[in-house]
Amino acid sequence: MALVAEHRAVLGVDIVGSARLPGKHTAVARRIALETVEAALAERAVEVLHRSDTGDGALITVPGARVADLLDAAHAIDAALVEHNTWHRPEVRLRLSVESGPIGDTPDLYLPRKDAARLLDAEDFKRLLTRSLDPADESRATTGLIVSDHVLRAAFAGDHTTRVRRAEFTPLPVRNKEFTTTAWVRIPGVDVKSLATPPTPQQPPPTITNNVGGDMHGIQTHTVNGNITLGGPR
Repeated sequence: MALVAEHRAVLGVDIVGSARLPGKHTAVARRIALETVEAALAERAVEVLHRSDTGDGALITVPGARVADLLDAAHAIDAALVEHNTWHRPEVRLRLSVESGPIGDTPDLYLPRKDAARLLDAEDFKRLLTRSLDPADESRATTGLIVSDHVLRAAFAGDHTTRVRRAEFTPLPVRNKEFTTTAWVRIPGVDVKSLATPPTPQQPPPTITNNVGGDMHGIQTHTVNGNITLGGPR
């Protein structure tokens, strides 16, 4: 009889827009991202049990009892990257996820690790974060955090976090292939009410149609690009 694996937590990390970075900046951005994550975990004395390289980020497994520390670590990661992006290039922006569940000691891709990766890669989460990444806005988001429902309930079932509040999260239905769930999202610096409100679709400009009965001795237009000549040459 096989025993149930120990309950552990997973922090997923993925660099936003890494494919658009110049080649010389990709490795630098990855180094900065992972060093920032490691520093935030070390500051809270969170033991890393396993680390999987995902190319543009990592899946980091820690003891299950430290799941709330991962939420506070996400806050520290955001603050550190805001400071970095203010003074240095390349800018680094991250998607972060937290999931928990039974994970064994082997490097196998246990379900909680799979789900952490699915949360990171969910198009619904990417679209929500993209709304907060307008390059013209100096206060644009630096990180986005998505967590499962049971992670949220576990983290805020008692006095477990010091930097992050329950009210900063908004629910988000996500779908990634066969994976469907309601997760919770936090984007520092973005009002939670605006996260919960879908953007208003832009309406196309009105079309003006003029019907003329009889002779017309003038012209009415909506938009004119170029010259208008009335009548023939004089």
